[in-house]
Amino acid sequence: MAILSALHTIDQRLESSKEMDALSNYASKLLDPIISNVTSGNLEPRKVHSLALIQGSILDAACRYNASIRTKVSQLFQDFVNTGSLPHPDILQAVLSEGIRAELAGAQNAIWNLYNSTSIAAIKRTCLRALASSRSIPFINSFIREAFSEQGRVREQDRSLVLRYIASDSLAGANAVWEFIKANWTDVGSPRVLETVASRFVSKSALRDLQKTLNAHTRDLDTTSQQTLVERVEAQVEWRQQNAELITKWMQEAHI
Repeated sequence: MAILSALHTIDQRLESSKEMDALSNYASKLLDPIISNVTSGNLEPRKVHSLALIQGSILDAACRYNASIRTKVSQLFQDFVNTGSLPHPDILQAVLSEGIRAELAGAQNAIWNLYNSTSIAAIKRTCLRALASSRSIPFINSFIREAFSEQGRVREQDRSLVLRYIASDSLAGANAVWEFIKANWTDVGSPRVLETVASRFVSKSALRDLQKTLNAHTRDLDTTSQQTLVERVEAQVEWRQQNAELITKWMQEAHI
């Protein structure tokens, strides 16, 4: 789990396609043998809760970074589309997210149908997180609009979750959410959503835009919260300036 935490932190601090390609290549090589060890050749449910959590988290990360297990997970998603039978809870998030990331046939409809038909809140959240993992910015923008539409399929209590899931998944997603927030501040400018978006900002231009927007809404957010957001992004920008190039080079040259 420490490996996943480190990969997540690095993911949040990188920005360019060169940097992200280096991370994806490094992570896939790193996670392939771990997946083989954790799954022991199958993706069956684990009786030990801690092992179940580890299997699901590692599998989701492995798919995210294009490890070889993606082919098997894609087949599990296709089985779900064809039969309607859910993968077991340990790996449900990984399977649904892979269907969306890989743009598999019927993925969006199948997940929307599951979201609308289930009465289990945890599965509804899993569906939203899977939809938020899309790499298609047009889809992400339409997903955001639907979440805040009175005729949309997203429950009102899940609207802020949609924004947080999208913003936490990728920098492109965070930027899409940020543009929506700026245009709809009164409806969506909540501290938790802002914190999630700001956690992805790593450039001076993003920092300036954040400061400008917060200054325009001083009545809506207390001074301490504003200062915390700005200081966090300042630290992220500084980290990137000092470490991004070095870490990218190290990942490109690492032998695993």
